Order: sequence, then C-alpha cells, then structure tokens
Amino acid sequence: MLIKPYFFKHISQDLNSTWTYEETCYLWNLCEKFDLKFIVISDRYEEKYHRSIEDLKSRYYSITKKVLEVLNYLLNYMKKFNCFEMKNETNNPLYHYTYDADYEKIRKYHLEKFIMRPKEKNEEEKNLLEELKRIEQVKFEKWDL
Repeated sequence: MLIKPYFFKHISQDLNSTWTYEETCYLWNLCEKFDLKFIVISDRYEEKYHRSIEDLKSRYYSITKKVLEVLNYLLNYMKKFNCFEMKNETNNPLYHYTYDADYEKIRKYHLEKFIMRPKEKNEEEKNLLEELKRIEQVKFEKWDL
C-alpha cells in the first residue's frame, strides 16, 4: 500500500485534485505491477475513472514527489534527535522531477503530425537536405583551395 489514509489527506491537500485515496492506491499498484509502463497501465486502467495517460503520469509523479518531500522532512527531523542516520532523499531523481502534462500533449500532437506527413513531403525534405549537403561541399571545396 502506498501511504496510510491519514497521511494521504496531508499529502493530497497541496495537489488540488479530484483523485481519491482508493484511486491513487489503485494507480500506484498498477505502476508497481507494470513497472511504470504507462501505456500498459492506461490500457488496464478501469474505465470508470476516465483518466488519460497524461493524468496518470501527472498523478504518479506528483504523489511520488510529495511522498519524497515528506520522507525527507521526517528524516531531517529524526536526525535532530540522533535517532538514526539515513540517506537524504533529495538525491532521488524523482525529487527534482516535475511532469508537465501540457508539454507532453503538445509533443505527442507534433509527433503524430510528423508521422502522418505525406510521402511527398518526406521526399521533398530529403531532396532539400541532399542539395544542402552538395552546396556545403562545393562551398567547402571552394574555400579549401
């Protein structure tokens, strides 16, 4: 289980979302089960929640970051009283990572647009690149004398 319900309220209050504790745990379990393969997680995700891949990623990364922040706070607090020594969680890559769902949607849109380009455009671009190489070669030879 991800976190206890009484910690969930504290962690979720800053995230301002419509996610419930049960749904967050459901997502977390799928992330563990499918090793963060969000395409597979999205495919297996229950329809009753109506979440996009970007929603799933955003929730996972925001909760992970928040849990690491709380864990880091607790570890620092325990250090003050010399309870025990543990590694600081600020070195965790997910501690500094912020998932940008809007950027991801734009990136996917442009990728799809690129993939769906007609073959004529691809051929035209290929010919232009070949011509550019030829011009650069001539220019290089001219100045190399």
